[in-house]
Amino acid sequence: MNSFTVNAQGTEKSGDGKITCTIRSPTGKKIHNSVDNNNDGTYKVNYILPEEGEYTFDCKYDDSQISGMPQKIKAQAGFDPKKVKVFGPGIEKGYASQPNEFTVVTAGAGNGGLGIAIEGPSEPKVNCIDNRDGSCTVQYIPDDPGNYNIAVKFGDQQVPGSPFKVPVQGEVDASKVTATGPGVDPNHCRATDSLTFKVNAKKSAKAPLGVEISSDKGPIPDKPIIKDNGDGTYDVTYKPPSEGSPCNVKVTYGDKDIKGSTFKMQVKKKSEPEKVKITGLKEKVPASLPAEFNIDTKDAGIGDLQVAIMNPKDKGIRYWKTDFKDGTYKITYIPEDIGEHKVVVKFDGQECAPPFKVDVTQTGDASKCKIVDGELKDKCAANEEYSVKVDASQAGPGSLTCKVTRITSSSESKETVTERIETTPTGGKRLIRETRRETKTQTERETQENIDCKVVRNPDGTYSVNYKVKQPGNYTIEMKFGGQPIPGGVIQFTVD
Repeated sequence: MNSFTVNAQGTEKSGDGKITCTIRSPTGKKIHNSVDNNNDGTYKVNYILPEEGEYTFDCKYDDSQISGMPQKIKAQAGFDPKKVKVFGPGIEKGYASQPNEFTVVTAGAGNGGLGIAIEGPSEPKVNCIDNRDGSCTVQYIPDDPGNYNIAVKFGDQQVPGSPFKVPVQGEVDASKVTATGPGVDPNHCRATDSLTFKVNAKKSAKAPLGVEISSDKGPIPDKPIIKDNGDGTYDVTYKPPSEGSPCNVKVTYGDKDIKGSTFKMQVKKKSEPEKVKITGLKEKVPASLPAEFNIDTKDAGIGDLQVAIMNPKDKGIRYWKTDFKDGTYKITYIPEDIGEHKVVVKFDGQECAPPFKVDVTQTGDASKCKIVDGELKDKCAANEEYSVKVDASQAGPGSLTCKVTRITSSSESKETVTERIETTPTGGKRLIRETRRETKTQTERETQENIDCKVVRNPDGTYSVNYKVKQPGNYTIEMKFGGQPIPGGVIQFTVD
């Protein structure tokens, strides 16, 4: 049913007049129509066009022709995707590596384009055969098993039931099942509490997975733990034999060996820190600028990586560790002090090599830095942020660093007692005891977690320094450029 509205609200007889409409087909045949009075000065004309082609519309109001009439309008055939039918075994389930079929019937749905899209674990080959009767046969061949979505559209609209969720089964084929991970890798088979590996059976139909672990003394008493992830993969965990023993991992799928099984390995030491590789570590670096080096632990076994970088006062400095998740790391640090630094690298709690010595040298000219906004105060309030701006535009290569440390003092007393015997004037003997006490006071500066200090480099060569201390005490702030203190950049202050 088609319709249009005639608006007669601007006439004197609004709502009381009569609308007549004549519609003629491309062959001149008169087409039936009906007119509904909406009682508000508008009228609705209803009609059905039986065929495609050009139609003539002529409407009158109280026998007077309406402006713009007659009009010629071209009618095109419509479509209704709800009238499309999809059926067949291939729309309910399918099989990998073989043709699957279903039928699409578009007869009675009008003129529209048929579209078919199939998504899943693989991209299947699709062939559509026109049956010349308003239907077509669709064939598709998926390479891998799994769940597929089949979308059928008519006139770019989904038909009833689309997209169809179709499970595709495959034949059990152990040769298409793989195992990866340290538990089946000779380079990573280590003497540890447990080893893991992953089994991928996505390209095979589902079947029982079997795992057997053995050594030269026979099967391992502890059974491996198999976790079905529900997506065609499995996680396997097992306890390896003792160090130096053979480790044989037999993996079957549907009672047949998977690809690479049996995996024959020798259990290595848990960790071999001497096999850690350190590259890019320079013997000399400029102060205040980022320096970096790389660490490769791929062949070192199982363990945690620990890095310590010590300044000339043997205090640890901050560094950033980037973990590439493949046994390799990048270490970045910014030395603030001039002098010899030490880099210590440990793996599984053991040093990989003797400490590396790095000579940190001065760079730029700190004397040309100026505090241009704000000032360093000798008394500050807890939890209040203080800011200064430093102009380093004329200081040359280098960067501004700032460190706030808390000063703590400790005293150590030492007593020395000596005894001697003296002869009195009367010839007697007496005991003389002397006590000497020495007190030493040592001052230590330690960076505390209660200190916030940020340095931001601005585009104009200046630096914004913001610092805040959370706890009362005595502190020192040190602003350096290229490893050297800037004028007025070192001061002790008290936090109340």
